[in-house]
Amino acid sequence: MANNCNACNSKIMSLEYFECASCGKLYDVDCLKDTWICPGCVCTRPKTDNSTTPIQSNLNSTYTNEQGNINLIRGSRGSKAEEKSELASVLTEIRLLRQELQALKQQNSEIFQDLKTVKCELHSLTIKLEHYDRKFLTQQTEITNLKGSLQRIESTINNYEQSLLKKEIEIVVSLSENDVDYVERAGPKASQMSKSRSSPVTRPIVIRLVRRSKRDEILQAAKLRRNLTSEGITAEQPSNILYINERLTKFNRQLFREARQQAKEHNFNFCWVRNGTIYVRKAEKLRYVTIKSGEDLQNCFKNKETQQNISNIQENTS
Repeated sequence: MANNCNACNSKIMSLEYFECASCGKLYDVDCLKDTWICPGCVCTRPKTDNSTTPIQSNLNSTYTNEQGNINLIRGSRGSKAEEKSELASVLTEIRLLRQELQALKQQNSEIFQDLKTVKCELHSLTIKLEHYDRKFLTQQTEITNLKGSLQRIESTINNYEQSLLKKEIEIVVSLSENDVDYVERAGPKASQMSKSRSSPVTRPIVIRLVRRSKRDEILQAAKLRRNLTSEGITAEQPSNILYINERLTKFNRQLFREARQQAKEHNFNFCWVRNGTIYVRKAEKLRYVTIKSGEDLQNCFKNKETQQNISNIQENTS
């Protein structure tokens, strides 16, 4: 139910208004004065004889002035109602803005909470990544150590095999039975060789000597007789050059072959084997270089072809 001012009959827009304690009617603040009594109450007062009133005309004029004031106030009621309407509209907009600000505040709070969660997850992922980095470095170090250990084991095995062969030489001459522990042919048999060969390859004869001193004597004599041939030994076959060498492991044989090839290409004058160890020397008065592994050969003859040949040797002996 609308609340209208009983004085100006306009709708009361503001929350500030007066209610008559006598009749309960409502009035705007602007329509009232401190001592003003609503017209309804004035009309309901009992009328008395004005004969005893000393100055009757003054009372009438006073009442007329008060009614004039009310009429003036009622005349300006339209503009004030518009102002109150605009004020109410502004207040409504302010309330809406407050609601929107409250919603934005709630949204910002949710975004802040999400960012906090993302930050925690990022921190956790960073810790995991650091853990995996440390684990990777540890495993990489272990792999490097294992490779070094494997190379040392291979070198030890090769040296051990070579030490077992220190009393064996490859020779194509006959010896006294007292000097020989056993004799055998090495390498694949003729039936197992490739049929693409134009001529069969003679399998070397391996002789294990009883004494090392005898072996050294034969090797020394072979150095003095480098042009030995099979003439007179194999009468039914053509004469071939005889080679008397220390017997080497498969790895050392291939390594020695590659060392001779590289020494020839790099103008090294000397390449020899003594007690299962390979040596190379550039010139007569220069220091010799010991070749015990593919790495030594690579360091001595630094080129890509040597590195590739060393890789092939390692694959063939593995």
